Amino acid sequence: MDFEDFEWLRPAVAPFFFYVFAFASAEIARRISDWVLQRTVRNYQDSYQYLFMNELIGTALMCGCVWENGLIVQAFGWKGFGITVAALLTGNMLWNRRACVSPLMPIENGLYGSYSPKKTITILTAQLLGGIAAPILAHGVWWHTRSYSIAHRQAHFNLRDGCEFSYKTDFVYACLWEFVGAFLIRAGAPILSRISPFTIPVFIASLLSAAMVYVGIPGLNPTVVTSRLWHCRGLSANWFFLLYWFCPLFGWFFGAEVYGFCTNKRGRPIEATPKKDQSKDKNKPNKKRKYY
Repeated sequence: MDFEDFEWLRPAVAPFFFYVFAFASAEIARRISDWVLQRTVRNYQDSYQYLFMNELIGTALMCGCVWENGLIVQAFGWKGFGITVAALLTGNMLWNRRACVSPLMPIENGLYGSYSPKKTITILTAQLLGGIAAPILAHGVWWHTRSYSIAHRQAHFNLRDGCEFSYKTDFVYACLWEFVGAFLIRAGAPILSRISPFTIPVFIASLLSAAMVYVGIPGLNPTVVTSRLWHCRGLSANWFFLLYWFCPLFGWFFGAEVYGFCTNKRGRPIEATPKKDQSKDKNKPNKKRKYY
């Protein structure tokens, strides 16, 4: 087998190392955070500082990776985008330490009373700062690797031209998609988790790929979209918040109501990562963190 047979994979080399570096750096940051908190905060794993740092690092990680996804789209189209997103979400599910990354879940749990106001504000504040830090970190990686990667050099210098919103359908249908997509995730994720937690990343990646094909710009996560597209031209702040915040938020709550009505579980917290079945561990003490 000749190496030329794998020439089509060359554009994926730079993004692959970017993702590996991002996940490794995030884990190192978590370890450093643990080391500091362990020596400064009593019962640090039960503290809001621990919750804040995990959410901050997890959000910066995923929002930063979204910047690199543009290189995947340019080289491999929506299929490569879907596979990449599924892989990133799977990695996030395995190593994010239950970070939410999206504001939809903590807002729901906060309004339903499953989360305390302090916990909800802590998570949303960490997401805000993580979303702000993500482009700075991603652009920094592009700058320092511009001598080794043509794709990163082009991506860095293309930042001067900025970006512009471009849709393949009417704006009203884009709003409808954000509503429907968020509804499907909220109503479908708890059901899919019963089959396997790994079906959820594939399901979300499928929705985002469909949005890329038929809508033009995938969203469904207000934090990630704001971090990546807030500076783009062609959409005012009012329309931006309507499309990428209010529509998915309404869809999410509608999905929560429908799922709660069908299962009689309205108001119960939904977690970022499905918990393992603890029915076999009834004899083990169940330690509940104070911020839950």
